[in-house]
Amino acid sequence: MNSQEVTVVMSTYNGERYLKEQLESILCQKIDELIIIDDASRDKTVEIIKEYIKKYNFEDKTRLIQNKSNKGWKYNFIYGAKIAKGKLVFFSDQDDIWYRNKIDIYKKIFANNSNINVVASKEIIWDGDKKKINENSLLVPSQEFDRIILTNVRNYLIQCSGCTMAVRKKYFDSVVKFYTDDWAHDDFLWKMATLDNSFALLTSSTILHRIHGNNESRRKRNLKKTIQGFEIENRIINSMLDRLDTSEDIVDNDLKKKIIIHEKKGNNLRKNFFETGSVLSILKIFLFYQNIYRRRRQFIGDIVIKLKEKKR
Repeated sequence: MNSQEVTVVMSTYNGERYLKEQLESILCQKIDELIIIDDASRDKTVEIIKEYIKKYNFEDKTRLIQNKSNKGWKYNFIYGAKIAKGKLVFFSDQDDIWYRNKIDIYKKIFANNSNINVVASKEIIWDGDKKKINENSLLVPSQEFDRIILTNVRNYLIQCSGCTMAVRKKYFDSVVKFYTDDWAHDDFLWKMATLDNSFALLTSSTILHRIHGNNESRRKRNLKKTIQGFEIENRIINSMLDRLDTSEDIVDNDLKKKIIIHEKKGNNLRKNFFETGSVLSILKIFLFYQNIYRRRRQFIGDIVIKLKEKKR
C-alpha cells in the first residue's frame, strides 16, 4: 500500500471539552485526509478544529463541513465515508484517544489480508483519569485478530464500537447500496462484513473510549424510540436478506438467512407486544427469542417500558 491512502472521518457536536485530546491523538499519526462534519455546534468546537488543523499544518488535507442544522451522527459518518478519497476510511468520535500506532496496525492487517474488508478492535473504557494511563499503555501490542462470521445468532449483534472501525473504501462503495436510513454506520459495516466473512476484530484495544454523561450511546431508550427501532430493524433485516438474495459469492447463504429470519420473527414479536400488550408475544420471546437481545435486562426493560405506558 502506498502512503496516500488513509482518510479519517469524524462527526462533531458541541465537543469542545474533549476534542483537543482526540485531535492530538489522530493528527500525530500518518493520515492523508481528515473529514470533519460538524453538526451545527453551538460551542467552540469549530474554532478548536481550525486551531488544530493549523497547528499541524493540515489545512490542505482537511475538509471541514458545517451542517446548518443537526443531521445526526448516523448521517454524518455515512456521508463522510461516501466522499472520502482514501483507500482506507477510519471513523472517529470526538472525545476518545487513539493509540499512537493504531493506524499502522490497521494498515498492516489490511495489507496482509486481502480477504479482510472491515477492521475493528476492543477498547478500554475510560473515565478521563490520566493517572490510569502511561506511554506504553497507548500502544497496540499486536496484530492478532479474530474473524467474525455470521454463523450464529450472537454474531448478528455488533460486539465493538464504531469509533474503532476502519473499512476499505472500495468495499464500502460496493455495499452502500444496501444501506437504509437511520442505520448506524458501525452496525451496517459489522453486518455487511460478517455476511461475507470479511470482518476482523482485534483481540486488543486501539483506543481509550471515554465514557461520560453526554455519550450518545448511553442515552436511555423510551417507548417512542423503541417503537421506531422496530421499523428501522425491519428495514435493516430486509436489506441483509436482499444482499443474500443478490450476492452469489456469500458462503453458507442458507444458514445466514436462517439467522436473519430468526431475528426478524423476534423483532416482530417485540413490535406486536408493544402495540397490543400481547402476553402470548412476550411469552414466545421468553421461550424462543431471548437471544435477540444483547443482555437479559433488555428483555426486562421491554416489559417495564410497556407497563409504564399502561399506567399513563
